[in-house]
Amino acid sequence: MNRTALEAFESRVHLNAAFDLIGLTSLRSDPLFAGLDGSGVTVAVLDTGLDRTHAALSANYLAGANVADGGSDPVDRQGHGTHVSGIIGARDPEIGVATRAGLVGVKVLDDNGSGTMIDIRDGLRWVYDNRARYNIQVVNMSLGGGFYRNATAAGGDILLPEVRRLEAAGVTVVSAAGNSFKNHEYQNVAAPGIFSTLGVGAVWKDGVNVNVQWADGAIDYTTGAGRITSFSQRLVASHLVFAPGALMRSTVPGNAYEQMAGTSQASPVVAGCVAIMQQAADRFGGRRLSPAEVRQIITSTAVSIFDGDMRIDCADSDCASCACATTATPPAWRCRSTTWPRCSSAVPRWWTPYVRRATGT
Repeated sequence: MNRTALEAFESRVHLNAAFDLIGLTSLRSDPLFAGLDGSGVTVAVLDTGLDRTHAALSANYLAGANVADGGSDPVDRQGHGTHVSGIIGARDPEIGVATRAGLVGVKVLDDNGSGTMIDIRDGLRWVYDNRARYNIQVVNMSLGGGFYRNATAAGGDILLPEVRRLEAAGVTVVSAAGNSFKNHEYQNVAAPGIFSTLGVGAVWKDGVNVNVQWADGAIDYTTGAGRITSFSQRLVASHLVFAPGALMRSTVPGNAYEQMAGTSQASPVVAGCVAIMQQAADRFGGRRLSPAEVRQIITSTAVSIFDGDMRIDCADSDCASCACATTATPPAWRCRSTTWPRCSSAVPRWWTPYVRRATGT
């Protein structure tokens, strides 16, 4: 499995630009959505571990497993998994998307950030076996490798049946698209992102930085909110979306904070959003969404942007596009807020994260 290099950057104080971009700031300020913070939904993070003692994470930490080393403590000596976990559900509202979501850490990568397919598979199996116990409704995998144009090309991947089994049990699987676009500048996505419920690439949260050069030689000469990063793998696919992944400040072991960038950081933004969507579905509709419904809501509410690197039109969500609630047995939905565009009667669209997806070649 390919290992993705990570770069840490000088810390910044706020992530408001990212949360403005995904509509989270609007959601939190709307009385209609008061208390939508991921409560009652658990996200399993398959990664290098999770620092369960971190002050911003400990209150949300529910359980863990150390598949890589053995035992139940997902100790994180590398930092990547703790950073990802913070974006999903740190208690600090400037860092965590779903600040009250439960967190389950599953260490499947070693202290160098690498791992085996067997350990990742066994991690997914652990999640399946413990999903009811911890109410796991979302899985985040900010890991992977390869360059795939479709799920069929990755049909022999041993993770594929485990992802499908989780989806059949109602668990939405969110995975990073990959950071290796440099020197592979054609449409492709890494596995398991190519066959997950949602694969997630990275866009910039703002235009503050210029002339940013990454470890693999990719360069962002200019940046801008919603602009795809130079390193992010990308593909015209019905399940592929983009979210803010540069530069993201989050938790690292030792009660510290750092900035990192990557599709690894974009994926947990979407995973946190899915946790909020599930809480909203339960509150307004009396049920949880299936993985297929989650994917349909997110991708169908996207809006177009232009990907200059690949010369393709892409789509970004106009998030918080509609606030809806059930008036009858789901899926009969109506808008609750007259200030938003009307919702389709076919699906709930109370709020969706900022995402970008390709819509044509």
